[in-house]
Amino acid sequence: MAHPDLALSRQVKPETWFSNLPEALQRYLATLQVPNQPGRLYPTAVGRTPAGEQIALGFRCYALKLQVMLGTWAQLPPQEQHAWIEGIQAYQVTGNPLHLPFGRAAFIDPPLVAGVAHQTRRLERWKHRWLHPHRLTRMQRMLSAETKQAIATLAEVGAESRVPYRAFRRPLGPCSATWMA
Repeated sequence: MAHPDLALSRQVKPETWFSNLPEALQRYLATLQVPNQPGRLYPTAVGRTPAGEQIALGFRCYALKLQVMLGTWAQLPPQEQHAWIEGIQAYQVTGNPLHLPFGRAAFIDPPLVAGVAHQTRRLERWKHRWLHPHRLTRMQRMLSAETKQAIATLAEVGAESRVPYRAFRRPLGPCSATWMA
């Protein structure tokens, strides 16, 4: 079922719909807001699974990016902005608790890691280890994507990760010497 604000948008002229979009999205986002946790959204207003209620990092990044795109980020009080930023930074780990090649200082959402680990069959992990050792596993791809997303989201509002993350895979070829220099 579509959200009422978005359903109404189909009945009006495109110019009116677009000009009303920021307010409609703000109202919709308010229905997803987790109480007493600034910047944390549920994935949906109704029909959430237990896993969907626990996973948070990706939805936090999404919410912050929407605030920036809608122009409402600058209107938030500084202490609330700080809470949003800290909410994302809290997912950065110290050390390498997952013992992955580029897991040091990564951004890890534990319920998401548990879900990916549970969905990856033992045979798949074995085949990957022995037949394709240089390819990224599903867990490594997820970890890399979550970390990139968190760092990019923080950068969008002028914030940084608490600890520098230096484990992104480097491209092969002549440009690798200057990559991220």
